[in-house]
Amino acid sequence: MNNDNIPPHNLDYERAVLSCLINNSTNVTIDEVAMLLTQDDFYTNSNKIIYNAILELNKTSIAVDILTLSKILEDKNQINQVGGRIGVTEISNNFTNVSQLQHKCFYLKELTLRRNLIKEAHNILGKVYSLDEDIFELMDEFDSNISKIKNIDGTSTNLKHIRESVDTAIKQLDQAMNEPIKVEGVETGFTNIDGVLQGMKNGQSITIAARPAMAKTSLLTNILTNVAKKSNKAVLFFSLEMTNRELMLRIMSAESDLLSHKIAQGNISPQDSIRVVEGLNKYYDTNLLIDDTADITPTKMRAIAKKVKRDFGSIALIGIDFVQIIKTKEKVQNRDVEISNITRDIKILAKEMDCPIITLSQLSRECEKRADKRPMLSDLRDSGTIEQNSDVVMFIHRPEYYGIQTFEDGESAVDMAEIIVAKNRGGSVGTIRLGFEGKYTRFKNLGLQMPSFDINPNRNIEPNRDDDQF
Repeated sequence: MNNDNIPPHNLDYERAVLSCLINNSTNVTIDEVAMLLTQDDFYTNSNKIIYNAILELNKTSIAVDILTLSKILEDKNQINQVGGRIGVTEISNNFTNVSQLQHKCFYLKELTLRRNLIKEAHNILGKVYSLDEDIFELMDEFDSNISKIKNIDGTSTNLKHIRESVDTAIKQLDQAMNEPIKVEGVETGFTNIDGVLQGMKNGQSITIAARPAMAKTSLLTNILTNVAKKSNKAVLFFSLEMTNRELMLRIMSAESDLLSHKIAQGNISPQDSIRVVEGLNKYYDTNLLIDDTADITPTKMRAIAKKVKRDFGSIALIGIDFVQIIKTKEKVQNRDVEISNITRDIKILAKEMDCPIITLSQLSRECEKRADKRPMLSDLRDSGTIEQNSDVVMFIHRPEYYGIQTFEDGESAVDMAEIIVAKNRGGSVGTIRLGFEGKYTRFKNLGLQMPSFDINPNRNIEPNRDDDQF
């Protein structure tokens, strides 16, 4: 039994495992143990050294015994650290049955997890006492480190024989043929966007980017409310730019066909107020949650998202408006590095929460300097990092804003918007159109349409290059 001040360990089990590897030195036995244990699973430095030497011999296909083990330790000038040849011999005399080897390995791994938990607990305890430390960042750090500790157990593997994968694929194909699925992921509520994306996939980081006044927030709000009305899962909106009140006015306007400023002023008729209330009632039983903290950090976003997932079981979609406003408390070289860290954290959060995340982003002024003002990937502010960490990048383009009344194909551009899917990892790219009712801050579906591939589809593979480079 260990003293309370000494980290938990079991030297008898360590010696037994090493002895078994020396006396039963088949490649199979050593390889199986190597899948379970690392040198950190041995408590004493001498046992770590002997274990590493055994693995090194096995790697070079040299049979492991007292002689070969002693020689490699002598060649590495480590023989004295393990008690000389006598120490090696003593280790080899700790006979154990091979049938008990796996049990002993599992137990040593458990002791490693205990030691790591103790170390992390001591580390976080000292920081918690300091009032200078941000408590949300501390909780995030502790949770992150605990997750890392969980992931080192080494007792499981995702290794599968192709036979299993083939069986699964055939079942999925049979199911798809009998129950056709038009959209695989979360539907945006806009048929033609879903047609290109095949829905928003769990773990995806999706960026919607545009110049100011292109209605980025309106499109994001429309998508979030569409999802909230159809899903019983939580839908989470981090609104760094607009207040909860402003967002609710937009929702009321979109649902009632009334101008938001008139609703805000109460300048509507009793009949109109009924329409507003009826529109709002559509959300009463939804799980749409809005956080309008202006200076929220990625750390606090993660803490809130985890709480929401615990409370509601799962999250259908997270929206963030917008990335350039987000700040961190980390000391970084410049804003580009900070944006890179933020977008990476958002991508990690999407995978951790197992849901898509839509983040809004500003575009640089470069697109407005061109005759064709359609955005392209190189127009993204901090484009390298945002594009790199996004699975999907969509742009909003409204020609009417620039005084252009018709599209190139002759169709009217009045009250219309182009949604340009410029990047879609693992999917297609293209342009589709939506109706846009600006006075009600609302986009709307048009008839079913095939996407236009007038943008260079190679940008999906080779981002940030101009058309004339291909």
